[in-house]
Amino acid sequence: MPKIRNENISSLPVIDLAYAVSRLVAMGKATQAEILQLAAERGRRISVLQAELSALRHGVAVATVAARLPARPAAKPATAKKPAAAKKHAAAKRPVASKAPAPKKLTITPARAAQLKVQGMYIGMMRSLAVPVKTKIKAIAKDKGMPAAIEAMKKLPRK
Repeated sequence: MPKIRNENISSLPVIDLAYAVSRLVAMGKATQAEILQLAAERGRRISVLQAELSALRHGVAVATVAARLPARPAAKPATAKKPAAAKKHAAAKRPVASKAPAPKKLTITPARAAQLKVQGMYIGMMRSLAVPVKTKIKAIAKDKGMPAAIEAMKKLPRK
């Protein structure tokens, strides 16, 4: 998501703000109940700010005005449900009780690398063969080894 720089929320179009709010609800970052509560709070907040401004104009100190209105709801309602993706994300953040030790790093010797190369060639060549031919090649591989089976497959007629 690109960062918006040097832009104030109040300068955004209403349609963009509505889209952002719906996305927050869909991601489980905010609930509809919280948004409705904040929207209903706007009128009260305006009246509190007007009362504070009036008190300031008349030179009266008002210390408890800010304490009357919470900046954000304290907790989500008990009935709000998060989407499944949000539950997975929350479960991923929980600390793990005990971690299994990291698996030992495999070291492949040159001999094992050569063996794997032969095995890969054998399997790759076997894929293109018909079933009766495969059984003959498997018998050769069992008796004489994979390199002999690969040589036998190279001698087979190509399609």
